Amino acid sequence: MKKITNINSMIQDNQGNIWLSNNEKLIRISPNELIHYPLYAKQVFETIHALLVDNENNIWISTGKTIIKYYKKDNSFVSTNYNIIQLDDKTDITSLYQDFYNNIWIGTMGKGLFILNPKTGTYRPITEIENTGSTNILSITGKGNSVCAGSLEGALVFELSSVNQNTSAPYSFASFNTDIGSNYIYSVFKDSKNRIWFATDGKGITVLNNGKYTNYDSEKYLKDDHIYSITEDKQNNIWFSTSNAGIYKFDGKTFTNYNTSNGLSDINITTIKTDKQGNIIIIHKTGFDILEPQTGNISYINNIQGLSNLSSEVGTITQDNALNIYFSTSNGVVQYSPGAVSIRKPKTIIENVQLFLNDIDKATVNSFSYDENNFTFFITALYYSDPENIFYQYKLEGFNNGWVSTKDRMITFPKLDPGKYKFIVRSSLNNNFTNATEAWYEFEIHKPFWKQWWFIVLAIVAGSGLLFWYIKKRETTLKHVQQLQQEKIQFQFQVLRNQINPHFLFNSFNTLISIIEEEPALAVNYVEQLSDFFRNIVNYTDKEIITLEEEITLLKAYFYLQQQRYGNHLKLNITATEDEKQSIYIPPLTLQLLIENAIKHNAVSKETPLEINIFIENEYTIVSNNINPKLHKQTGTGMGIKNIINRYNLLSHKKVVITNPIENFIVSLPILKQ
Repeated sequence: MKKITNINSMIQDNQGNIWLSNNEKLIRISPNELIHYPLYAKQVFETIHALLVDNENNIWISTGKTIIKYYKKDNSFVSTNYNIIQLDDKTDITSLYQDFYNNIWIGTMGKGLFILNPKTGTYRPITEIENTGSTNILSITGKGNSVCAGSLEGALVFELSSVNQNTSAPYSFASFNTDIGSNYIYSVFKDSKNRIWFATDGKGITVLNNGKYTNYDSEKYLKDDHIYSITEDKQNNIWFSTSNAGIYKFDGKTFTNYNTSNGLSDINITTIKTDKQGNIIIIHKTGFDILEPQTGNISYINNIQGLSNLSSEVGTITQDNALNIYFSTSNGVVQYSPGAVSIRKPKTIIENVQLFLNDIDKATVNSFSYDENNFTFFITALYYSDPENIFYQYKLEGFNNGWVSTKDRMITFPKLDPGKYKFIVRSSLNNNFTNATEAWYEFEIHKPFWKQWWFIVLAIVAGSGLLFWYIKKRETTLKHVQQLQQEKIQFQFQVLRNQINPHFLFNSFNTLISIIEEEPALAVNYVEQLSDFFRNIVNYTDKEIITLEEEITLLKAYFYLQQQRYGNHLKLNITATEDEKQSIYIPPLTLQLLIENAIKHNAVSKETPLEINIFIENEYTIVSNNINPKLHKQTGTGMGIKNIINRYNLLSHKKVVITNPIENFIVSLPILKQ
């Protein structure tokens, strides 16, 4: 990398990218830690079939019948060539492996196996194998003291001992062919439980565990019987790649398939490895995919990060003791050292929310009226490596519950109905949104008040209450009218009964007889007054109320008849203005009944004159008379006063007040207005 100077700011984002700025530009350093070693020319790349990084981090490549070792000296790489004289120009070196004792194993196509001492540079063929001169080795792997080789003639597993520190010592091995279902073995892998797995061409995958062989093929378990590469993750799951069905994970019970529908960028897979973080590295010609076993998340390293033209040879991908992965590319060897964050996925963000194209504060504002219903969401995903290739899915819960795929970053919902909504968006590097990050915004559009439940309930309650009130009011009015009618009838009956009472008639006729002979003219007037009196009773008893002026006119006719009997010993004083007489109302014949009651219960004579006063005071019409007790009290039913009280109870909210002190009897009638 070119030296960067005058750095004035540096920051690391959530994907591990390091951003630097100086006075000239903004620089991004990829977090993937891809280190390029430009060791060879491009034409050499096309001849390389095997790659190895030994325990001293020296890089070994095969080109033709030669093995080249690159090692650092004075901050630059120098090389040493090892020619295998037994090989000819038509023989390819297919695999390189360093064993427990640091010796280099060399697998060839057609010439078998060789073992090389890197310190001395001496080597020899593994002659312990029958027909070793024609064996075709496809791959070499190992674990601990075991070295495993896959070939076109079956599988070989070598168990090393201390004598094998010396490459000249004989090697012990076991050969596998018919028991594993096929002689065509792409790869042999010994796992952490010392089980041996065989990747066959056309017979699936076979495992040897405690002397027992178990085969898994397309008849029951797999979509493809051609197995190329095997690895193991930190949870002891076994992973393997196939020819055209992607990769599989086997947890001991079930097989899980991953292909392009799950996010793999290519199913033409060269090999698979497990990095030091436990992720599965899936290598293909255009780069590699990084799969996180726990979540299934997949991220990518490809030409966007400067990685391209990877070798398609299985033997050209290797790992060092730190589990860093090395690739052979047209630009040299590339080392991949996963950082703290090796699985990278876009972080979904809702950048902005607009209501009728006006920004709102989505952190604090989430309640809207019924006519605030046109929303636009601006979305993005933070993924700096390849931001243009982000896929999005969104849904608006409360409107549509299905995910909608898009690459647009602006989403509009016009004329939303009142309700509760939750806008959710997620992003992915592919169309696999499993475990994708999500962002959301919850909001509510309220119904208009006339559609709110409380308003509807209130309207129902108010309507019911109004109807109930109307019914009760009508019932009360009808009862009131009925009771008023009853009281009026009773009052009429009481008045008529009083006026046709034998005593009243007897007294009236006696008075008339006494004045006929002495004062005929007065007698005629008396008869006329008596006639008017009875006529008024008939005319006014049907009315609810009359003016005070009319009532006084009725009273004067009655009082005239009584005064003819008692003379000046009976006095009536009425104090009321003309305005009061016309504006105040009273039930008809009320005053007459009170005057009659006063005459009935008091003695009227020269010695005991009866004085009745009628006047207006404090919103009451007051009728007062002095008390002259009779020697023989006349009993009554009390219906007259009671009827007056009942009628006023129906006509006024004020009560009739009766005061009966020692000297005066007082009845206070509430003033009635029209």
